[in-house]
Amino acid sequence: MSAHRKWLLALIPGLLLIAFSAFAQPNLVSGSVEGIWEAGEEYIVQDDDIFVEVGDSLIIDPGVQVTFFPGLGFTVYGTLIVNGAEEDSVTFRGNSPQGNPGDWLGITYQTTATGNMMYNTIILFGETNILIENGDPVFNGIRMFGAEDYGVRVNSGAPTFFNLEITNRADVDGGHSFFGDGGAPVVRGGKIHHANRDGHAMRFRAPCEPTIIDVEMYGGRDYGIFGEDLASGTFSYNNIHHFGVRGIHLDGCSNSTLYRNSIRETTGSGMFIQGGFNINV
Repeated sequence: MSAHRKWLLALIPGLLLIAFSAFAQPNLVSGSVEGIWEAGEEYIVQDDDIFVEVGDSLIIDPGVQVTFFPGLGFTVYGTLIVNGAEEDSVTFRGNSPQGNPGDWLGITYQTTATGNMMYNTIILFGETNILIENGDPVFNGIRMFGAEDYGVRVNSGAPTFFNLEITNRADVDGGHSFFGDGGAPVVRGGKIHHANRDGHAMRFRAPCEPTIIDVEMYGGRDYGIFGEDLASGTFSYNNIHHFGVRGIHLDGCSNSTLYRNSIRETTGSGMFIQGGFNINV
């Protein structure tokens, strides 16, 4: 045997050790979770949903990946703090390698959830990637892709999103990228590439009172912003383009401000307002 071949054979055990060290055994989790999930670890939700109980907290460090088997999700009754970094995001996703809309259920913030924050996080292929039933969680630098129903759905509460990015797939019949059915959501900055065959980039209906500022929306078959019977709303400094019907459609909305929006390249009218009162454009 040549000296070179002997050297290679001697090197193999060391390479295997490095490989196993780089890809440590993932952590299997189910049921109630709390404490700290340390940087760079992988967590697999395989047997049952996970949840943070009332009074408990879970902190997730940068670089953590959380993988869910089909039909499972994450519910927050207490406090979830996700500390992703710009160069080392936290990722939530389903377990199929190629990724399909509805691979897992998504993350739900229940009415008892308090003190919740999420930074620099990627959320992939949930049924609804983020569902907010109440509370005032803060999100910054969230990127999501390929939800089956909604990228974000707000039923109540006052969540705030900074630099939110939502992308949906052109080959999927899905809901709205961002849906407000109640509460007072605030979105400041970001992009919504709404490519679903159905639904709108952002849809709001009473009693929701949204504030949407400095968001780019593009590439949808229907509407950029669709509001229905809103008691109040602010839609300003948004860049809306390439929609199949209209950029902004407000039906029966009152006390709404639409200031310095850029709307272009829509098949129908750029803006349509019907009913309501005290609309400031």
